[in-house]
Amino acid sequence: METQNSPEFGKQVFECPHCHVTTTQRWLKIYKEDKKRVDEHLTSIVNTHLSDFGISECDLCHRQTVWFNKKIIEPIISPALLAHKDMPNNVLDDFNEARDIVEKSPRAATALLRLALEKLLPQLGADGEDINKMIGNLVKKGLDENTKKSLDIVRVYGNNAVHPGQIDVDDLKTALLLFKIINILVENKISHTNMIDQYYSKMPKGILKQIFKRDN
Repeated sequence: METQNSPEFGKQVFECPHCHVTTTQRWLKIYKEDKKRVDEHLTSIVNTHLSDFGISECDLCHRQTVWFNKKIIEPIISPALLAHKDMPNNVLDDFNEARDIVEKSPRAATALLRLALEKLLPQLGADGEDINKMIGNLVKKGLDENTKKSLDIVRVYGNNAVHPGQIDVDDLKTALLLFKIINILVENKISHTNMIDQYYSKMPKGILKQIFKRDN
């Protein structure tokens, strides 16, 4: 969704596609170097401005964005949400690959998000040989209903992307929702857990012993 800070060709200030910070941009022109023979002994160099191309360079991260016909061609701009900051690295790879292709193939992106979920589940405490059994294992451990539903949404849509069934997975709106669901899972089950564990461990040891005694 475009905003007033969205990248725009020739604009001096917009949200950098690389670092996602709204800042000033420095614009560069692209030239093509042509050699032209003047005579049998002399060659001249002519620089031709390629007006269809342009480069903007972020003043903050100093990375460059390449434009053609006033549209960004590098980096790839995805309509999907950015990955949560606490997403595990092995999950992040599949998540980002899905972001890169979601507009061209929502079905392929959905399949990748299913794979990302399969890699995420063990880090949520799941045991099992496949994604369905891992979800069942978490349910036996007391998984709440909303999280279970979220996991099954990604699982079922992802399965249909790999093995077509009764559900249409070639839908961009649905694929984009799956990115949101995985980010919510990371926020609720990793970020919140880490924050609670961090503050819990800082309590006085005497109080922690009392709590342990109470619960056992």
